[in-house]
Amino acid sequence: MKKFLFLMIILSSLTYFAKAQTDTLKYKLDKVTVSATRYPENIMEIPYAVSVLPGSKLDLVRGYGLDEILVTIPGVLAQSRSGNQDIRIIIRGFGARGAGDRSNSGTSRGIRIMLDGFPETEPDGRTSFDNIDATNAGYIEIIRSNASALWGNAAGGIINLSSVPDFTQPFFTARSGLGSFGYKTHSLQTATGIGSGKIFLSLTNNTFDGWRIHSASSRTVLNLGIVSELSESTNLGVFIVGSTNVFHIPGPLTLQEYNSNPEQSNSIYLTRDERRFNRLGRIGVTLEHNINESNLISGMVYVNPKFLQRSERGTFRDFTRYHFGGNVIYKNISNFSSNVKNTLTLGTDEAYQDGAILFYSLSPTNGRGNTLRTNKREGANNFGAFVQNEINFNERVSLIFGGR
Repeated sequence: MKKFLFLMIILSSLTYFAKAQTDTLKYKLDKVTVSATRYPENIMEIPYAVSVLPGSKLDLVRGYGLDEILVTIPGVLAQSRSGNQDIRIIIRGFGARGAGDRSNSGTSRGIRIMLDGFPETEPDGRTSFDNIDATNAGYIEIIRSNASALWGNAAGGIINLSSVPDFTQPFFTARSGLGSFGYKTHSLQTATGIGSGKIFLSLTNNTFDGWRIHSASSRTVLNLGIVSELSESTNLGVFIVGSTNVFHIPGPLTLQEYNSNPEQSNSIYLTRDERRFNRLGRIGVTLEHNINESNLISGMVYVNPKFLQRSERGTFRDFTRYHFGGNVIYKNISNFSSNVKNTLTLGTDEAYQDGAILFYSLSPTNGRGNTLRTNKREGANNFGAFVQNEINFNERVSLIFGGR
């Protein structure tokens, strides 16, 4: 009987404490908006699985590869082949590493990757991670749903990184870090207000010896941007990114070789010094104009030159590519009644890539030889028009349908 009374007293105390907490502790959370529907919307009002990682959660990550960041997101599998940015990303079954461990090393397919709304994914659906610097990202948005109607090919999922920092006062930060297997990182970031907008700059250098022989890599990424309000109804953004990235490919091992020494490299890859040396940049401009309270139009254009070199299969390969494109999007908001709101979105996307491919003989020092073996071009074009309509009933039920 005494034990029963004692238990009742404890339960009553817990009930009172819970009630007191309910009565006194009330929090008002900030509204989170995402662009999964190609326009900002409350994350609770869209029928997609979306996760947002703010910049505050990225301060202590290496940032060399997206695998260490995406590992915390449910439904996402991210694996690094050699500890650098050669990553396979799978979102709910969609996505794969680029076919082949040589030609497509350091690339992924099936997932659309964007930086500040500009596609890192090429028109043929392949994505390289040379420009992706997560250490200085303002936020990362992960859409774990098939959104191909809105985003086109490689849309098993969307990963969008923003380089725009969230700040209210001018700042300058410098960071350095050391890690195992010769990992070093140095980063500078600064931002300030300028008129009605802001300007920001970040520079990051990462080097990594790798845990396997012949897996060393080094990358430098520069981000510069200006966002400004030209008027109360018009916003302009100018974004510049450039990177230089070199990484060596250790190659596959047989089971016997792995059991004897998993840190060794493939002997042929080592002899030929198989590697990739990528230099690329992009300049992009965005413009958004509110015609009135019900109509908005936005657009963006970008140019993305690439100079890629590699030692592969006994040849030295030169790639010169030019990737450019843009989009135009129109949005209309109509109130059918006090409880029913309709949002119509129309748009077009265009992306084109072309360039020369030259295969040379491999010199004795594994550089470019004197014999030109292959001279060809490789181009791809991706054009799409899309429409999406959302009907919101009393801000509690939304019906979204679209096509491309």
